[in-house]
Amino acid sequence: MPRFHLRTLARAPNLTLAEQEQAKECLRFSKQLAVLIYLASRPQARATREELIGLLWEGSSPHDARQALRQVVYQIRHGTHRDLLIGDEVLELQRSDVAFDVDDFRAHLAAGELVEASRVYEADFLANVALSGAREFEHWAEGMRQQLAAEWRQLLRSLVAQAVDAGEWSDAAHYAARLIERDPYDVEPRIKMVELLALSGNQVRARAEAEEVRRLAGEIHGERIPRVLEGALTRALAPASAPERRHPRGFPRHPELVGRAAEFGMVVEQWKHVLSGAGGAVLISGEAGIGKTRLARDLERRFQRDPCLVLQSACYAIEQSDPFAPFLEMLREAHAAPGLSAASPSCLEVVGAFIPEIASRFKAAVTPRSAPIPRQALSASLLDAFVAIAEELALALVVEDLDRASPATIEFVHRLARTARTTHLLVVVTARDVAVRADTGRALRELARSGAVMELALSHLDAADIMHFVGSIARLPADETGRTLAERVHEKTAGVPLYVLELLKALYDAEELQVQDGTWVFSNSLRDPNRPLPVPESTEAILEKRLEILGDTPLQVFAALAVWEREATVQDLVHLTGFGQDVVTDALDALKRRRLVGLADGLPRVLHDELAMVTLRMVAPALVRRFHTRSAELAEQAAALGRPSEWSVAAHHAAAAGDAERAALNAGRAAVSIEETSGPESAAETLRTLLQAIPEQVRKDLEATFKEALGEGKTGSTSG
Repeated sequence: MPRFHLRTLARAPNLTLAEQEQAKECLRFSKQLAVLIYLASRPQARATREELIGLLWEGSSPHDARQALRQVVYQIRHGTHRDLLIGDEVLELQRSDVAFDVDDFRAHLAAGELVEASRVYEADFLANVALSGAREFEHWAEGMRQQLAAEWRQLLRSLVAQAVDAGEWSDAAHYAARLIERDPYDVEPRIKMVELLALSGNQVRARAEAEEVRRLAGEIHGERIPRVLEGALTRALAPASAPERRHPRGFPRHPELVGRAAEFGMVVEQWKHVLSGAGGAVLISGEAGIGKTRLARDLERRFQRDPCLVLQSACYAIEQSDPFAPFLEMLREAHAAPGLSAASPSCLEVVGAFIPEIASRFKAAVTPRSAPIPRQALSASLLDAFVAIAEELALALVVEDLDRASPATIEFVHRLARTARTTHLLVVVTARDVAVRADTGRALRELARSGAVMELALSHLDAADIMHFVGSIARLPADETGRTLAERVHEKTAGVPLYVLELLKALYDAEELQVQDGTWVFSNSLRDPNRPLPVPESTEAILEKRLEILGDTPLQVFAALAVWEREATVQDLVHLTGFGQDVVTDALDALKRRRLVGLADGLPRVLHDELAMVTLRMVAPALVRRFHTRSAELAEQAAALGRPSEWSVAAHHAAAAGDAERAALNAGRAAVSIEETSGPESAAETLRTLLQAIPEQVRKDLEATFKEALGEGKTGSTSG
């Protein structure tokens, strides 16, 4: 029986004697306890002295560090038992003598003892303590903390689901409340809480909780609360009856982020500097499906635990002719931010010309500047506006898919990154390591090499990561089948998270994998390592197999969304597909259930380019051309109603449909509108950018049409 109890999932970590009725404290948190915690967490409970010195005495001279470690080892042996820590150059903890709460927590999880596991986890791993001069130990602890916190959140979700399955609404609300306590700014469990309180008959508390969700959303989004959030609250407050119980064999929807603890910890460390006024920028790069978006989402949730404003946007290849679109969108979301009132009048004049909400807010002080407004002036004003907001409240700007942007967009990110160093601003951008355009690729490489950003290149998951990934969806069996499956999945997918998840879903659809009572159940073919996995050979074929299950109608809706290349309304998709509104709504529900589409401001969009490309290869080319033609129609309608940037979108779709004449007409309209707002140089640049994105078979005709405009920077006469 262990003589000592090591507690790290507690508000006050310590080491106590386990055999006494009233636990006697042997060590409080200190470098002595840090050594024991690190050793207890190691697979063989051992580490070299050099390793421990690097963790805990960074900056000390070798002599002083070794002397300090020698003293720590003496104090551990003197305060506990001389045999608890053995060895000389390699120190080893006698694990049989120590009950470690992290091991207890995970053992309860593995055994399916969820309530018992929840009792062990009192607080995040070493959450309320810190050590001076031990930055490497803090980085290691942060990684452990995030990994255990992810397991804890999954545990609470499982407890909520179990209680809902049993119709125990009050118990489910209790566990949802614990999720809220861990992350007050996460609205998902709060909306679940509203629904559960309403189901339990407590309408008063349900409405009060709904108001709290609206208040928090107002802090995050400004005065305009997203429509999808308001709709979710309305549905949660008025359940006609108890929701259908989720079948216990259902595929869980939320695998945890795994294999990214180091990267997560590095960005969190950068965020801590931001809070003290030393901002920065981070570039998260990697191949498609590697998990850039997932990491960005988890980082956003982490940022929101602190008093701050988090703004998010994405770049779309189809909008390259409007290089500041993502930043104008974010500034529009932040139009009510208090710090914006400290921006200069000239800044407000410029941004007010593009953002009506800002013009309205400051109408007594400034008048929006008249067109044309050079892009350099807009760039400088956007920069000043974000800095003004950050001076009042820490600001995180998260911009995804920078590889789809134009070089002008990347140059603006570069300027933001350089400026962020002296204010409370963090810029986080994601980008594929292969850009769509050569000039975009060059601009991204220059940004990465500039020193203005910290680049985090995401690598493939290894077999151990995949085992953790699979185990975060449902518990793994106690035997070795989980490890064997993880190794086989790794071999099949090369450790790309998107392919890992899609392969697991394919196995589930084929009933080779099932979930019973929260635990994976494997078919005989999966248990036999000598039999090939019963899935298609290539990862592309796996995606095709998953998409085939949808049926024709959802597949066509998904293809239309892929052609549209950004978020779309139901009415947009009705126009693109020719289906009725109910048919489109049902198709979108099917796509959401299979997590093939995500939501941006409440509107659906394709989650992964790979799925979009596979889908467009699966449908008839004539159907794709029809979708492009109808997309051009929608963009033309939007442009005619006062959104001139849509002329470029219309030109792109007309060209993709093979209609060179229509593409030329819309490209000319785009250039004229840009010339009117930003001047002839910007108009010529718009044409160049637009032509880069247009299919080659149409591009030559358009280049000939606009040769004079491109050469001289004049567009008005050509477009007429």
